[in-house]
Amino acid sequence: MIISHEHKFVFLRTYKTGSTSAEQMIVESGILGGQDYSVGFDDNVTHSTADDLLVTGRIDQHIIDNYLFVMTVRHPVDRFLSSFFYHCFINKKTANLEHLKALIHTQSNLGGYIGRPQSHYFRNGSENLNHVLAVDITNLNDGIEAFIESFGGTVKQPHELKKISLPMWANKDYETYLSESDICILFKKLESELTAYYQIKKLGKNNG
Repeated sequence: MIISHEHKFVFLRTYKTGSTSAEQMIVESGILGGQDYSVGFDDNVTHSTADDLLVTGRIDQHIIDNYLFVMTVRHPVDRFLSSFFYHCFINKKTANLEHLKALIHTQSNLGGYIGRPQSHYFRNGSENLNHVLAVDITNLNDGIEAFIESFGGTVKQPHELKKISLPMWANKDYETYLSESDICILFKKLESELTAYYQIKKLGKNNG
């Protein structure tokens, strides 16, 4: 999470959207000033929403009203799949594809598997999305680079996500274990998260 008073923006690190890479690119670009605030993984505000920051006093209403909120976004089906494989990794388990299919077909609330809907990171889904710059993970490098360059900075090291151009669920590799029926069920069960995602894409400023 970054608060830049010099450039009047707040970068919110949203879970499983490439936000850690985007934050690193911003920090390394040299655009942050001496009064700017950045936190890393050890801080308990790593994935905080704007409301969380307001309640804890890290930002005030003036910032809410006048600063640009920058966040990375990702298709909810992608977020779910990424979260599944991430938790397999951190728990040192082999990705059990049968378990994945069972989860898709039996779990009623898959949204809880990926955390809050993405629009809730800014004012709990408020209509004030004109204060939000959304950078989609499929355009991570170009979107963040354009943002950095608007302040006269340069990207020191583009992230490896440069190669991502298709959602994970549309990638040919996934056809080997996720059927069209599986994907349709995912879309249905992640309906509210999909609504939030497209709300940001439609109403927010958009860098990809």
